[in-house]
Amino acid sequence: MSHPMNQRVNLFLLVLCGVMVAGCGSYSNIRLERRGAIGGAVPSVPSSAKVAVLKVTAREAEQQLSSGWAVGVAEYPAAARDFADLVAHAADRAQWAQVMSPIEVEDATEGQEMEFDLQPDRAQLDKVAKALDCSHYLTADVRKWRMSYLVFFQRSCVVYTLSCYETGKAEPLWQAQGDACERYATDREVAIRALERTFRRVKDRATAKQTQGAS
Repeated sequence: MSHPMNQRVNLFLLVLCGVMVAGCGSYSNIRLERRGAIGGAVPSVPSSAKVAVLKVTAREAEQQLSSGWAVGVAEYPAAARDFADLVAHAADRAQWAQVMSPIEVEDATEGQEMEFDLQPDRAQLDKVAKALDCSHYLTADVRKWRMSYLVFFQRSCVVYTLSCYETGKAEPLWQAQGDACERYATDREVAIRALERTFRRVKDRATAKQTQGAS
């Protein structure tokens, strides 16, 4: 006869497995909002523009949340910094713009005796952007970014809002809402692919509008 404790553990694993399998589908939803655009257009950023990731808000995990080697949930302890790096990398991969990463911003601001921590307020955002001579900057709000795993199965999800501002303007040029999940992928892989799709969507919308205007 099985020990009651073992029965409870097995029941827990079966329930968890059922929950994870029930929601194991992969999907990617990108919704673009043309906030400050004129006439509904998505403004394109000039190829010569200097852009930086200046603010990322994210829930910081104090430690890895886990129920053991076989089952659990893993989150990034330095989510804001890691996500900012991925934003800059994804923008480059999508050929949207050359975006300064946090380490590049830190190096540049240090030379100007300015502190940078990815958590500036409204006034500091413009101050840092102008000091870096950036015509535009990006901000992100990460509401979910984690990887769930069960033995050999894993599923990663990310939910975020990415915004692009023109330096000196309070209203964003555009905002993108991203919501993506993938099976058998790490949280970094899911995030970089979702962000790349976001920048490609912005780029395609800007190109389409320019084509319509020229026709």
